[in-house]
Amino acid sequence: KMYKSMQFDKAVEHYKQALNDSSLSLKAKYNLGNSYYQMKKYDKAIEYYKKNINQIKDSKKENDLAIKYKANHNLGNSYCKKQEYQKAIDAYKNSLRINPTDEETRYNLQYAMEKLKNQKENEKKQDDKQDDQDKKDPKNDKQDQPQNNSEENRTKEQMKRMLDRLNKKEQAVKKKADKKGQPAAGTGKGKDW
Repeated sequence: KMYKSMQFDKAVEHYKQALNDSSLSLKAKYNLGNSYYQMKKYDKAIEYYKKNINQIKDSKKENDLAIKYKANHNLGNSYCKKQEYQKAIDAYKNSLRINPTDEETRYNLQYAMEKLKNQKENEKKQDDKQDDQDKKDPKNDKQDQPQNNSEENRTKEQMKRMLDRLNKKEQAVKKKADKKGQPAAGTGKGKDW
């Protein structure tokens, strides 16, 4: 009643009370997940869909299977909203194992698979772009700027290449300074001001 009138906060309270009645518990968990989903609280929705699915894990009752199929479908939707596409794909597949004829779940599965593919391609492009940037632009080694998480994630290989470039730059500066007869900056030679 409250869910249908879009009073999701009140619906959550009602469903939580229904959880105390074991005969209503299964449907209450499912509806509680739906309420949290509508409130855009996807982590809580996922929690209740999973509880619902686990409660009827091995059941063969028709009513339980119907709820399990819907809970898996909605679990997939929640994961999609969080852009966790592999988990969404797994949930949709579980839903289709129960009801293989559901077109909406099939569509959502295809959608999640496409999104996962795009996500992986974008991550690869970002990695390739970063590698190209490291190779082309030695100024990208911003020593004076605060380090961010992407710099912490660099591989040992990338760090070694960066250090090699810096050493080459330092050698070039020293050679240039020696040719001019002046000490290179930072060498400790020359006047002590």
